[in-house]
Amino acid sequence: MNYDSKHHCLWLGAEKRLFRYDIARKEFQEKQLFSNNTINTISIDSSGNIWVGTDSGICTYNDETGNEKYLMHSSRSNKYVIWAIFEDKNKNIWVGTDSGLSLYKNNPFVQIHRWEDMSDQNEGNRMTCIFKDSRGNYWFGGTNGLGRLAPGKKQLDWYKVSDKHFFISHDRIRSIYEDSDRDLWVGTNESINRFDYNENRFIHYTIMDSAQIRSADWCQSVFGDTEGHLWISSFLGGVFRVDKKNLIAQEGRIYLAEKTIIRIPEGSDYPATGYKLPYWINWVIYGSQQMGMD
Repeated sequence: MNYDSKHHCLWLGAEKRLFRYDIARKEFQEKQLFSNNTINTISIDSSGNIWVGTDSGICTYNDETGNEKYLMHSSRSNKYVIWAIFEDKNKNIWVGTDSGLSLYKNNPFVQIHRWEDMSDQNEGNRMTCIFKDSRGNYWFGGTNGLGRLAPGKKQLDWYKVSDKHFFISHDRIRSIYEDSDRDLWVGTNESINRFDYNENRFIHYTIMDSAQIRSADWCQSVFGDTEGHLWISSFLGGVFRVDKKNLIAQEGRIYLAEKTIIRIPEGSDYPATGYKLPYWINWVIYGSQQMGMD
């Protein structure tokens, strides 16, 4: 899923289906594209092109011209299974695959960077999210931890739950976000983590609703608003709104969210401690797991 600010719409990928959701009109439109490809991730570049990562490579699409293009394709190998796509300030496209990283510059040449070479270890990592922070660090999240490539370095730091020096709460990395205060937040299967640049370590936060029934585990995304809140979406837990300053001050303790937005099934005995989601938001949040979106 990705937000298209130019057209004020959401792009959502599913099993061999691509949808465009018009936020103003509250209308879904299915695009008859990539019908033979499972969509794993969607990204939008600075020119407004839609980049779609699939099980067999990368596809690009321009909604204004209708042009579509296949950049890499293979049906025989997992080399081109695409899990993450990111555009840097130089308009280079970074691609996360089962085999590591690919760098697509503004030409047909593709550079392949093996994770084992970057980490100097014999373990692999399926890349599911890529991010560059305001300090120039590249962050590579996957199913086996989080890598940080600092400016001027060729070898990355690898944060994993089993590493005492480079610890993070869970090895399954689902989202990376930098807020307006330049704080870096990482969503994992074990809630969220904030990176302390001074101490070079991650701080883990456990977030639950007021009834302490639902948690922010399996964090799908993190977003900060202009009023000092963090919005955290999680699989099954719903959406949590927390006061960022209060959250940081309560390090090491369970934090009860100020607001929880949940989908309450019909006939459920779940206490009404939150706000019920509109149907389309339910579809976006819960569909991300049930229908294969990333």
